[in-house]
Amino acid sequence: FQKMAWLYILVGVVLLLSLYRIFRAQLFAKINSKMCAKYNKMIASEKETLFQKLNEQAKAKGRTYTILELGGGSGTNFGFVKEPVHWVVTEPNMAFAQYFQENVKKNGGDHHISELIEAKAEDLSQFPNASMDAVVVSLVLCTVQDPQRVMNEVQRVLRPGGHFFFIEHVISQPGTILRYVQIVLSKARIWPFLFEGCQLHRDTGKLVKQQPGFAKTEVTDFKLNTSSLLLGFVRSHVYGVATR
Repeated sequence: FQKMAWLYILVGVVLLLSLYRIFRAQLFAKINSKMCAKYNKMIASEKETLFQKLNEQAKAKGRTYTILELGGGSGTNFGFVKEPVHWVVTEPNMAFAQYFQENVKKNGGDHHISELIEAKAEDLSQFPNASMDAVVVSLVLCTVQDPQRVMNEVQRVLRPGGHFFFIEHVISQPGTILRYVQIVLSKARIWPFLFEGCQLHRDTGKLVKQQPGFAKTEVTDFKLNTSSLLLGFVRSHVYGVATR
């Protein structure tokens, strides 16, 4: 009886994992859209600081100021840019489309926002060289397959003097237990499977600082103030601006 019980449990687990794999994109889009609203409240001051320079530049240039946001998901950054801009958003998971449209209506303000474009951050070939005033990523470089290729594409599409705005969770400090846990969960593919490819052990601040071609790079470290067990795995963050 015990052997049969374990067999039934194993089969059940396999079925659940298979179903999750099939519907992961839709589930992730729904859950992520709800979580991002709460997440934005937690880091509102950091995002306001991050986008301050963008707002200043957009005000100076007017409606022709063009933002390319990579992996924009449900469009949770619209409310942080007060000046009217032309906003282009890419996203590889088109299950976000309905939540994106909801945010356009709710927080789109006077922005001219294009339809959500299906594209991976590693391939921005549909956008010409030096065509964007700013590129924005928010919790994106943790999920892409090739962060270096993304950075190369960011530099290609930015106009001279353009800015790359980023806010990302990063690996914990060396010597901490959490850092070891993050590495194990990522390399064992447990966390990426559950969270649409997200990697816990990337050092995005270092990646951006070491990217050749930026005239100036500013990176600020901060930690989430949270008691959530889940968010505790991504407590360490960075935000910053790199100038082309």
